[in-house]
Order: sequence, then C-alpha cells, then structure tokens
Amino acid sequence: GSPRDDRTIHASLDRAWWTPFLEAYSSDASSGTIDYHLRSDLGVADRQGTRYSHDAVVEQAESTSLTRDDYRPDLLPPAVQLSPGRNKYILAKLQDPETHKARWFVKSASPSECGGPYHANIAEDLKDGFTSGYEQVDIKIMGGGRIDYITESSVGDMIRVYGFSYRFGKGDHERAAALIRESLGDENVSVTYDLSDDLY
Repeated sequence: GSPRDDRTIHASLDRAWWTPFLEAYSSDASSGTIDYHLRSDLGVADRQGTRYSHDAVVEQAESTSLTRDDYRPDLLPPAVQLSPGRNKYILAKLQDPETHKARWFVKSASPSECGGPYHANIAEDLKDGFTSGYEQVDIKIMGGGRIDYITESSVGDMIRVYGFSYRFGKGDHERAAALIRESLGDENVSVTYDLSDDLY
C-alpha cells in the first residue's frame, strides 16, 4: 500500500439533509414524472439573479383557504403563447383545483419579452400570468427546448419544436406540437417536432 494510507480516514454517510431529495428524484426519474420545482429551482438564483418563489407560494396557499368560486379559469393565460422567430420554450402543467384535470401550457418568448435569455425566465413570465386563485397552484415545468416560428413563408407559417433545456430537461415535443396545432387550428400552419437529443 501507499505510505499515506495510515493518514486516510475512511467513513461513510448513511443519510444527510439532501438524502430525501435524491430519493425523490430517483423515484420520479424512474417513473418519468420529475417535479423540477423540488430540485434545482427551489430558492436557486440563476445567472441573471432570478429567484423562484415556490416556497412562498406554498406557504401562501397553506395559509389561505380558497373556495371553488375563487378560481377563474376564464382568466388563465392562453394555453399556447408563441413569439415569432427562434426562441426557447417551456412546457408547463398545472393540476386544476376545480376540475382536478391537468392543464397544459406552451410558451416561447424572446429574452426581451420575458426578461432574460434562460428557460427559467420564460417559466417565471408564464407563472406571473396566473391570477384569480391560480397563482397559488403549483405549476410544474415539464421540460423545454426551442421553437422556430417562421411567419413569412411562401407556404404559410412554419413551426418546429425541438431541443432541450439545461435547467428543466427536454420537453415532450410531441405534446407541445399537438397543443400548438389544436390552439392555432389553421390549415396554413405547418407544425413539426424533432426528438433528436443532439439539438439545442
């Protein structure tokens, strides 16, 4: 052995404060339902100084008793919000407290529209659009990527969904494309998606 072996302390740690997070992450990753608010976004400042306030939202929801009449689905932001050009996008889901059904949202935005160049800026911008009770509902970011939205094509508008988010992972591009098609409902719009892992 090495002459320094007697100076090495061998120890193991069975549990630590972060163990429950790792266990939850492993469990969610194997089932395919990762709640990223419980991972990297809780109180973590990104490079632009944006902080998620999920803890405050949870505390506010627990301290406020909302009734069915407090929720106004007619005031929810549109299910699909797209900005022309090549922009990052996020796919988000909330569990509607009134109907108990999942509501899905796709949002792409330029840095000037959402306050920064990161997927987290788009997520924060989307979250800010929830009012009338829904601002207290946990909104899960299910992934992201990029959307190319070409509006001046000779064959009509072209939308392509692809890529991934370093922060939130790859979005379900097939679902995002279906939501966009359903929202636009226009024969002159071509919506495609690419599931390649090498596109950012």
